[in-house]
Amino acid sequence: MGNIESGRTHRLNTIGSGPEEKQPLRPQTFHDKVQMVITMKDMTILRYFQTVADLGSVTRAAEQLHISQPNLSNAIKRLEETVGAPLFDRKGGRVYLNEYGQIYLDAVNGALHQLNAAEDRIRTLREKSSDPRFAIASTMQMFNEQMVDAFFLAEPASPLQISQSVAALDLVSRRLWDRELDLALLPEIRLPEGYRWEPVLTCRFGVLLSAAHPLAARQSLLLGELANEPFLCNNLGVGRGLTERFCGGAGFSPNIVFESNDSLSIGRWIERGRGLSLISSFDAVTLFSDRGIQPPVSVRRIAGTEPTLLLGLAWDPERQFDPARKKFISFAREYFRRLDESAGSAWEELFPL
Repeated sequence: MGNIESGRTHRLNTIGSGPEEKQPLRPQTFHDKVQMVITMKDMTILRYFQTVADLGSVTRAAEQLHISQPNLSNAIKRLEETVGAPLFDRKGGRVYLNEYGQIYLDAVNGALHQLNAAEDRIRTLREKSSDPRFAIASTMQMFNEQMVDAFFLAEPASPLQISQSVAALDLVSRRLWDRELDLALLPEIRLPEGYRWEPVLTCRFGVLLSAAHPLAARQSLLLGELANEPFLCNNLGVGRGLTERFCGGAGFSPNIVFESNDSLSIGRWIERGRGLSLISSFDAVTLFSDRGIQPPVSVRRIAGTEPTLLLGLAWDPERQFDPARKKFISFAREYFRRLDESAGSAWEELFPL
């Protein structure tokens, strides 16, 4: 199920979340509150605000940001509470920037432009050094040991020291905006100015359940039939956001009883019949690729409209990458295209409808 053990420990490291940041001093004026939020390191909520302001719809913004509408609405509400004033007028299912919101949007756009310009200058200075570190991240466990090992087999003399992480979309997005990443694999989202997003593969999703589950006797399932089932979320695979998105599309809110970053824990819960989970076609093919081993779990295809998610590589094409980094990006683009073809064929062969 995509579990990664340590491989090239001198070149491949996994990054966890950093320590909590100190809270800023409580502001006294509206202007101070604007500046306080803008100067926060985690600026994800500002991207949310920009997207809602651009689209004039929380629903459309949630779809573009790949988060649930309630979570986005709550984030905007918290932002308004921090600023101390309503930023939108709500009318007929749409939202419109009010006077406060326009002032705030102008301030956010200007501040982020200045921050991006400063980060560009810092990045240019860093690129003049001989720092061999190369930071990559994904929202699913795709930059795995096999992929990185394949690169070093193809480029044994590469000086790169690769640090990879797997995290939720909002964290990967924030790290892209903070320019902490050289390359990311994620769904299409709003990206920093100048960044490029290139689609490379399509994830399809099925249902992972115990082989002893009554539904395992079926060859395929309708997603709506799972409305009363307990769901488990693998945050390094199909996490809460995607589970809620796909189930919501089938007309129900999933009963998520357990979430974990540990694929083995999710697997044990499923084996014991404690719940089921959505699984990507790539993880399913990996799990069942050894025909000599029969796992105590089953994968069933979803009939009707099969849930899919297009993933792409995001990077800054204007960045002056050295030859080693350019080779890795080129390798990753080709690697994932080939993986898309091979995994798609294996998905149809192993789990026919």
